[in-house]
Amino acid sequence: QLAGRAMSEPKPEQRAAWREEIERLTTEKETIERRLAAESAAFRTARRVTTVEDVRNVLPEDVVLCDILEFERSRRPDAEQAGKPLEPDRRLAAFIVRHAGPIELVELGSADEIAAAVDVWRASYGASPEGIAAGQKLRTLVWLPLEARLKSGQTVLVSPDGVLGRFPPAALPGRADGTYLLEDWALATVPVAQALPSILAEK
Repeated sequence: QLAGRAMSEPKPEQRAAWREEIERLTTEKETIERRLAAESAAFRTARRVTTVEDVRNVLPEDVVLCDILEFERSRRPDAEQAGKPLEPDRRLAAFIVRHAGPIELVELGSADEIAAAVDVWRASYGASPEGIAAGQKLRTLVWLPLEARLKSGQTVLVSPDGVLGRFPPAALPGRADGTYLLEDWALATVPVAQALPSILAEK
């Protein structure tokens, strides 16, 4: 109810009543949350903010997490366009997380370029000549920079973000022609990296 009311657009004459209802529903939600927190250990755990140390602690020694992030930064226009507003520039980066040792940052480049290759791949799911070429491009842009930081025999958990959420990393081309990445590496996709502690706690 609170979400529905918050997303609605009240008429000017209804705004005061709308605010009162939002306040009432917020108070009710907080009361229910306090009751749940007092009575449910699972709810208390779910409300706790998961830190990077929590994630590292549950990773076995031979498992590495590639946590991918899509973000936007401002790009300065060309000299010819001086005076114009800064342009948005979507980028992708990956954080390499292990049980111990430093967290490594890997720049993956333009999200728009990767998104274009994903769209071409998805048109035939890598079966057409164009799809095969797009798969190879994604391997070069996304996987090879990550693979350079990995050790043989490691299990790799990939947590995709943004445009890569529309592409299964296991379907990337492998080292040999006609093979898939899953044949070279023990690979799994983790939708939300912060969920790893609770997921592995259930095993």
